[in-house]
Amino acid sequence: AYHFTTLIPNLGLVTMQQFGGSIQQSFLACDLPGLIEGAHEGKGLGIQFLKHVARNRVLVHLLDVNSEDPAKDYETIMNEMKLFDKKLPKKPQIVAFNKIDTRSPEELEQIMATFKKTYPKIKEVLTFSGVTGEGLKPLMFKIWNVLEKEKAKSAKPIKQK
Repeated sequence: AYHFTTLIPNLGLVTMQQFGGSIQQSFLACDLPGLIEGAHEGKGLGIQFLKHVARNRVLVHLLDVNSEDPAKDYETIMNEMKLFDKKLPKKPQIVAFNKIDTRSPEELEQIMATFKKTYPKIKEVLTFSGVTGEGLKPLMFKIWNVLEKEKAKSAKPIKQK
């Protein structure tokens, strides 16, 4: 009666060459466990997981298209992050729906429309299947591009007064 989730954070090197990028393009990804309501108060392993979230430059929300209410799932995660540290929800974020191979195109369209209606400020929502690989290339390049923008921002020199 709960979502499957990773139990411990896992690190992995994503090489963009496998998605058509260059051999020099790579980034370290951290697969973080899902957050449950009350995580900011230590429910489950919440505080440990939230500390891992805080260390990441870009957050990618992987939502399950088979969830009863993906918008509620997203809301719970955002709320727990905000209650833990008000800066967390301000980090760059990407929203992607997984398991698209388990839904018909019509069902997927309806799920996406409902989510976008609930969260109209989210300009882009990506979809992919971890099983078939469909949509992985655009997701990986989106992550790469957002990371590159963030690295460029942090590399700008600070102006002296």
